[in-house]
Amino acid sequence: MVADHVHADGLTPDERQTQMSLWALAASPLILGTDLTGLTALTGGQPATATETFTDNGAEPVRHVQLSLSAPAGWTVTATSAASFSSVGAGQSVQTTFQVVAPPPATLFKSDTVTATAMDRWDLVIPQQISESETVTTSPPVGAPYQTYSSATDAPAAFAEAGQQFGIDGAGADLYSGSDAYSTIYLKGAVGSASTVVTEVTSQQGMTGFAKAGIMVRNDITGSGTSPEGVILFESPSGGIQLEWDNNGGNFITSVTPPNGTIPGNLPVWLELQRSGTTYTGYYSYDGQNWLTVGSATVPGQAATQDAGIFMTSHASGSPGQVVFNGLSAADGATPPPLATSYEAESSANTIAGGASAAACPTCSGGAKAGFVGAGGTLTFNNVNVAAAGTYQVAIAYLDGSATGRQATISVNGAAPQMVSFTPTESFSTVGVMTVPLQLAAGNNTIEFANPAAFAPDFDRIIVPAAAG
Repeated sequence: MVADHVHADGLTPDERQTQMSLWALAASPLILGTDLTGLTALTGGQPATATETFTDNGAEPVRHVQLSLSAPAGWTVTATSAASFSSVGAGQSVQTTFQVVAPPPATLFKSDTVTATAMDRWDLVIPQQISESETVTTSPPVGAPYQTYSSATDAPAAFAEAGQQFGIDGAGADLYSGSDAYSTIYLKGAVGSASTVVTEVTSQQGMTGFAKAGIMVRNDITGSGTSPEGVILFESPSGGIQLEWDNNGGNFITSVTPPNGTIPGNLPVWLELQRSGTTYTGYYSYDGQNWLTVGSATVPGQAATQDAGIFMTSHASGSPGQVVFNGLSAADGATPPPLATSYEAESSANTIAGGASAAACPTCSGGAKAGFVGAGGTLTFNNVNVAAAGTYQVAIAYLDGSATGRQATISVNGAAPQMVSFTPTESFSTVGVMTVPLQLAAGNNTIEFANPAAFAPDFDRIIVPAAAG
């Protein structure tokens, strides 16, 4: 911010300027500057130190300078050094430090505005006031036994915990090859030679391209770039759901399975990473019930005891993303979950008729989908096999770019159809998942999707659990 002066000595307004900036130091710093780029984070209930600096850039002194800092209601702001100055000479600066404490917010992340103000009198007569505001993110603290760490130094990281929910706000250039920049909430020494780590990636903002969010297991989570890399299981907008690891005992991720885009990265998604000796296996589920395998890897250089955490990297240096997780658990034992079976809508084993057709879909599982279902078009999944008769919670992956949501009838083995309403997914290239109970017979079944009156959503696949329930 710049305040201009006019004086009888002939100086122009640009020749007399007063500039004020606010920045922060300490564990949870505030950062405010004239360009307003230094966004920072505060942990609720924990003090931070803010320093306000006033500089007279003019040719003559200003007098009776008063510095102050204002914050939202409920915050406490206490000056911890002098805030009044009788005179500030030309080209000179003065500073005031403030202790700032924000209350823990009711949400994982809350944005507020803090404003630094400087008042002075030029030539002992003309009052002047300049202010500088900055948006500050506050979050509730993360408590024991969970710890926090960030190697993504390109932007401040913020961590939050509220009940079973965790939030991480941070940046990071990447977590692959020569880059090891991430932010994490973790459990120290939680993984042994046989362990299972589970979380749900609930939602995210500012996470695009090859940003990553999920589970990390490594010997020392705080050893970014300096200790053996471990294994990560994650969701990525462009990469999908993947397992990555270091294949030579080095300090960086070097390997990945499956290839980018093979498994769509829909949210919410449940992730489960199991360790059995040197073998790590990743699983995912769109509903917490129907589990599928991501892949497995044999990883050298892993210690008998390791850290386990949830992590994120924005894959955009200096541009933070924000991710919400539900739960983080690490338990002894590595028993694979009952695996579901995925049936692709576009498969040649299905019957696609009446105007319905298969079409390319880069964001879909298998790279294709079935569209133009309804209004005469039908999609029938054939040979949907289960071991025993019962009600199965079948997950339906679909795409619905309509404004209000489309409907489809579902008929099992030719029985009377049920009408199901789908929630819009924003576009016909965005996959959503909903779970529907279906009564299946032991052995092979047919499941038909249709709508006699209008078009139904497009369909990516169905996921059928291993057991009824």
